[in-house]
Amino acid sequence: MVRPPGFGPGLTAWKADVLNQARLRPQFNASIRDSVASRLKFLKILCGIRKIYHALSLLSQQRLQTMRAVKAVVFDFIGTLATVEDYSYENSEEKLYQSLCKAGFDVERAGFVEAYEKAHQKYRAIRYEELVEVTNAVWISEALNMLGLKTTPKDENVCMAVSLFFEDYIRSLKLRPHATAVLGKLSPRFALGLVSNFTYAAVVHAGLEKLGIRHYFRTVLVSHDFGWRKPSFRVFREILQRLGVAGEEAVYVGDSPEEDIKGAQSVGMKTIFIPSQFYGFEDLEGAAVHPDFKITDLAELLQILLPFRTEK
Repeated sequence: MVRPPGFGPGLTAWKADVLNQARLRPQFNASIRDSVASRLKFLKILCGIRKIYHALSLLSQQRLQTMRAVKAVVFDFIGTLATVEDYSYENSEEKLYQSLCKAGFDVERAGFVEAYEKAHQKYRAIRYEELVEVTNAVWISEALNMLGLKTTPKDENVCMAVSLFFEDYIRSLKLRPHATAVLGKLSPRFALGLVSNFTYAAVVHAGLEKLGIRHYFRTVLVSHDFGWRKPSFRVFREILQRLGVAGEEAVYVGDSPEEDIKGAQSVGMKTIFIPSQFYGFEDLEGAAVHPDFKITDLAELLQILLPFRTEK
């Protein structure tokens, strides 16, 4: 019996030959016909897989081609470029309380913690619902005022307490694998920017210096300094203006489906999602957000961006 060809025009002729033999030969019994039918079904499945693979390959190529216009790359910070390791919020909270006590604020710990949480939740709602950034000193000061003390967010002792609160957090920051190498490859070819939602800008600036990557970025935008939080379009519009590019000329790399991907898309930026210790692919699916690319390692950015860009 004729053996089946691989793929191509020969497949049709082979099928006709096999079926013709089935009709002409009485000895071509049912078991052989079943075997042939099974093989034909298998070949049809292979043809289908091949077509799907080809379609996906074309789609991937088309998406890569859209990267030709990119002149700027904007990164999120915590989660995307850096991880938080071995950090204890409870220890930071204790440092905050002890600092306030040493500064002369006579407050009982349990009462302060209760007032602090109440003020924190109040401003958290404002931050996440109105996308207006509020710094830690505001709710610390309000918590103290609830306890009968008179302070303002600009009180030196309150500001010092905030700095001590974040000391351990800054120490806990570690770069994700390949972060330095990727930034080093991209910075001569693209204008790099960084955007971070953070209630205390000094943490971001200190963290970038600690990790040795601040010099790669032309501009750094922190919500505490700017006043608005991601995913507000104002944040992304501002970073585009600072970098001097239009939305379609920039790509945003982040780990938050809502704050990063959806926010960047609101001003026409291309987007690349990378999962982190905070967000995974399941969060992306749950948010019904569709980035241009999904990666698992920062090194994959080079495969997406470098083919179309030479050094400036």
